[in-house]
Amino acid sequence: MDIQNYPVSQFFGPFLTDGEASPPTGAVAGRFDIAEIGQGGGFDGDDSYLLACTSTFPANGNNFGSYCNPQVDALYQQELATPDPGLRQMIFD
Repeated sequence: MDIQNYPVSQFFGPFLTDGEASPPTGAVAGRFDIAEIGQGGGFDGDDSYLLACTSTFPANGNNFGSYCNPQVDALYQQELATPDPGLRQMIFD
């Protein structure tokens, strides 16, 4: 594994927007296989911007891996429409 650290301006700029990820079938030299950044969120916040199908980076959110699962999206919508924190946690779990 070759870990490379980038300044935020480069990571969110040319690295992710102009770079190319390796295909799901295997690593390709000169492309990145995984990109990771640490960030924190608030308690019981809306984190759909991280994994929702409509939140792909860079135009619509922070779904850097372009993860898309309609079942997860449906749970996000259910969670966001539920005001009770305990029920929201059950949906999240």
